[in-house]
Amino acid sequence: MRALVPLSLLFLFRRVTMGRFKQPVEHVKKQKLHPDMEANKWLPGQSGNPAGRPKGVQTFANILNKIGLQDAPPEMESKLRAIFPEAQRLTMKHVVCYRAYLDAVKGDSRAMDFLADRMEGKVAMRITGDSDGDPIVIRHED
Repeated sequence: MRALVPLSLLFLFRRVTMGRFKQPVEHVKKQKLHPDMEANKWLPGQSGNPAGRPKGVQTFANILNKIGLQDAPPEMESKLRAIFPEAQRLTMKHVVCYRAYLDAVKGDSRAMDFLADRMEGKVAMRITGDSDGDPIVIRHED
């Protein structure tokens, strides 16, 4: 029995391959838009957001980085200095890493996952085509 793969996953692949030499197929059939959508389609070179993000607006990542670069609280300094004696300056990022380890040692599975993902990398998800575990093969047939 073959496993069904959602179409959204198949559209992640930008090229459809065929044959023994995996040559790209350039004549993939394009879907037609509904007439209402066709009328509102962007023109070539036109942006969907012409004004863009206003200048000076902070992103969430920038804000977190600024906070992470702030000095660690004085009450944490002695604990962190024992672990990072070579660090000239202890930051909030040091505190977060230290706390993640403490929580993982206490048995917090989220902290364990966080540390494993950062140190070993996330485990690749394998998509298989059938119960034999064979990989999915995408072929274009006329």
